[in-house]
Amino acid sequence: MANAFCRRREVQIAGMRLHALMDDETQRKRPDFWGWTDFQDAARACRFAIEKDWSGHEAFFINGDETTLSIPTLEAIVRVYPGVPLRRPLDGFASVLDTSKAERIMGWVPRDPMGQERLAANPKELSVPTWGLLRHHMSRCGPSCLQPD
Repeated sequence: MANAFCRRREVQIAGMRLHALMDDETQRKRPDFWGWTDFQDAARACRFAIEKDWSGHEAFFINGDETTLSIPTLEAIVRVYPGVPLRRPLDGFASVLDTSKAERIMGWVPRDPMGQERLAANPKELSVPTWGLLRHHMSRCGPSCLQPD
């Protein structure tokens, strides 16, 4: 609909694909999210969409750059979706959602509220996420979550 609207008018529309909005405190308590978006990051993305100029409709993944999983992303993918092809490297706890388009067009990048804490954490103390919940979550969008356009 946004594309059709933009074909008839000279406007700018940003489609924000926000994932699991939460604050830092909630995010720290949830070791089971493949993707999440901090409230402040979401607000910054909306502000950037107003301040930056482009023509037409653009859809953006607005998401933190890391999961809240207690194991590295690639290990989680192998356990939950073995054999799924990846379009880009996923080192450490990297998010499966690609926010590079938001950076390229709007200059938006997520901040890193959890990264420093994770580096200091003892991995042996981290709990293993509930794989049934992860399977349910990923089954809603399937392997396409792992291969952003």
